[in-house]
Amino acid sequence: MTPFTAPWPDISQKLAVDARATRVTRALQAPLRSLVVKSMRSLKSTRAVAVDLPWGVTFHGVLPEAVSSVIWRLGYYEPTTTHFVINTLKEGDTFVDIGSHFGYFSLLASRLVGPSGRVVAIEAMPSTFAMISENVRHNALANVQLHNCAAYSEETTLEFKDFGVEHSSLNTAFDVRGVLEGTSGGYKSVSVQSHRMDDLLLKAGSPKVRMIKIDAESSEEFVLQGLSRTLAEHQPIVLLELGGSAADDAARLSKILDQLIAAGYAGYRWLDGSLVKMPATRPLPYDNYIFAHAADRTLNSP
Repeated sequence: MTPFTAPWPDISQKLAVDARATRVTRALQAPLRSLVVKSMRSLKSTRAVAVDLPWGVTFHGVLPEAVSSVIWRLGYYEPTTTHFVINTLKEGDTFVDIGSHFGYFSLLASRLVGPSGRVVAIEAMPSTFAMISENVRHNALANVQLHNCAAYSEETTLEFKDFGVEHSSLNTAFDVRGVLEGTSGGYKSVSVQSHRMDDLLLKAGSPKVRMIKIDAESSEEFVLQGLSRTLAEHQPIVLLELGGSAADDAARLSKILDQLIAAGYAGYRWLDGSLVKMPATRPLPYDNYIFAHAADRTLNSP
């Protein structure tokens, strides 16, 4: 892996400012590029893009795919979560990226944990896996392990809905949580092998896991079941994308939270550089929620 020292304080400061911006303010940033993305969606056209990220890697994506479009427009994705990861992961840590998509957070974590650390990236869909594989190969990231499979509660075969690379953020084996821009989404069925992450991490020889990011499109409760041993033994920070969707019904959300509470975790949001207890109101507003174990004394919990 090419040695690189990112200007992390400068990056963190910019992200902290941008995280406070409203959705409307962000939508007004890079208006010409926003218009390009909108036009491409209307015309149902696609094209490859490469974006140099500030931590010394190049992100390869596809317009007008949702995640790629944001990164192409702004130079980052999910500023609040990116800010938290930068301020939490350290040299030598292990980061697990479940539902890694094209690899934005894996590319970030790879730089943060350095040559002595490890990133384990899990991506179920073959077409999406090809994109993260290209990103890891192009950036020569030797500390990233790639696994083309689904994280689940058992060893089985799951039938996924594949909406294509341009709508790949919607791919799921369960309820679709997002919406397609201006179109009703057709998909094809793809069979994917699933594994318990406890078993996969053990076979991969992963050392103590510091952080797990889960973006599993409605399968979070099953992913967590397959992580029960890792949660008990490693007590990693867990980042979970929750809220803002009809698929996050009360019963499903309760199952997820009950599992984490039983494992000794409490939920937070990262706001203005500090942890704030997650809201008790339901439905939850959309966010990547941070679950920290009670034994974790490294975070500035309230």
